[in-house]
Amino acid sequence: MKPNFPVQIAMLLVLSALAACRTPSPRETVRSARALWAQNKEAAACAQVRELAPDGIAGWPRATAWEWLRLSALCAVHGGRPLPAAVAGLRAPFGPYARAMVHFYDQRPGEARRLLSPLADPGQADREPAFRLGLILLLEERHAEALAPLTSALADPGLNAGAVRLALARCQLGLGRLDQVVPTLRPLLDSGSAAEVAAARRLVEMARAWNRRLPPELVPELARVRALLRGEEPAAAQDELEKIMQRYANIALLHYLRGVIHLRLGNRPDAVVELENALRLEPGDPEALLLLGNIYFHAQREPEARRHLEAALEANPFLAHAWRLLRDLHAKNQAFTLAVDAHRRHMRLMKDRESTGDMLTLAQLQESAGLHDDALATHRTLVSRLGDEEAFSSLLALARLHLGLSQTRLEAALMHRKKARGYLDRAEKVRATDAELARLREQAYGPGRGGKTRFEKKLRTSGGRSVGDESNLFE
Repeated sequence: MKPNFPVQIAMLLVLSALAACRTPSPRETVRSARALWAQNKEAAACAQVRELAPDGIAGWPRATAWEWLRLSALCAVHGGRPLPAAVAGLRAPFGPYARAMVHFYDQRPGEARRLLSPLADPGQADREPAFRLGLILLLEERHAEALAPLTSALADPGLNAGAVRLALARCQLGLGRLDQVVPTLRPLLDSGSAAEVAAARRLVEMARAWNRRLPPELVPELARVRALLRGEEPAAAQDELEKIMQRYANIALLHYLRGVIHLRLGNRPDAVVELENALRLEPGDPEALLLLGNIYFHAQREPEARRHLEAALEANPFLAHAWRLLRDLHAKNQAFTLAVDAHRRHMRLMKDRESTGDMLTLAQLQESAGLHDDALATHRTLVSRLGDEEAFSSLLALARLHLGLSQTRLEAALMHRKKARGYLDRAEKVRATDAELARLREQAYGPGRGGKTRFEKKLRTSGGRSVGDESNLFE
């Protein structure tokens, strides 16, 4: 039966028209409005917000519903108009929440708290109103009152866990519960966005600074010592520090700085003594533990290095250098799965989370750990980002991985060999004489004609000698 092309074309046109006329979902509309607001296009954003009828809000995704209510409140305050009656009159929790947001954006936090308090009752499963109440109390520095609603918000999987944990950690800082800050923020190392991880690091550093309780008059003197260290003047820094330590002998930070100076001057044994003194005065000091771990790592005392690095990360999991050293220790001991995990955390703490060097290291560790699918994905990303010439080693790795998988995944062996040959053909166009390329081609095509590259074929047809022929070296 012949295909009826006119009918098919007509059907395609109808489907295209229907797709063009499809009404965006509430989630898509809210997302678009939020993007417009971020671009300072408030009028366009509010026009999109008003397009949504609140009748079916109970059936929307909860995150979409709350954000639409906040945007509605923002538009009302920005435009100097009251909240639309259809929004303000919604049944609890939606209507009262929207009215509370209007009061908040209009700088009337007391009225906002009054409306949110009943919605934040512990019996309510949705903790967005409790979270919003906690944020308002936090802004007012009423930390003791903010603690309960913020803590309860952690139990709601529908909320942004990163935002909740950061707010709770700020509350704990305000209450002086410094030992609770790291446990609260630790999960963000694996699940938080780049901005959330950076904020978590700052909060942990703030908690560390507050925990030291240095005398105020000591701060400028220590600033001079650090400036001399940054200026590569460790001897002058030592002279300044010794004057300070005549007055303050029992401050852990001073012993830590003395250890740093000894290390800069090449006095490793004295540095170890001072760092251990710092730990006696302040057990669990992550900076002292990290520096000791670094010293033992370079001294090839691996058990001590690993013990100190793991203790440093227990006290402060946001130390990028500690994760890098731990990665190298795991890789040296062929614990490649642990090395992959450590390297991922190291990458998440770097400003450039996906630098080429770090991505290549990740791919190599994944391959060594037997995480072949992950290694394939990472190498493909490198090839896509850099191109065949710059990512030549990744092309070879992709071919090698597919050849290996063709031997272990027999049901897809032909597909993997085909992909391996495709990557090898691309690699040949970049660097035809590479020894690794020749070895992989022998595996992919077998010995004989199929294993010869175009370069080798050209040599034979033109009368040239093989690359492996050394008989002409001394002619």
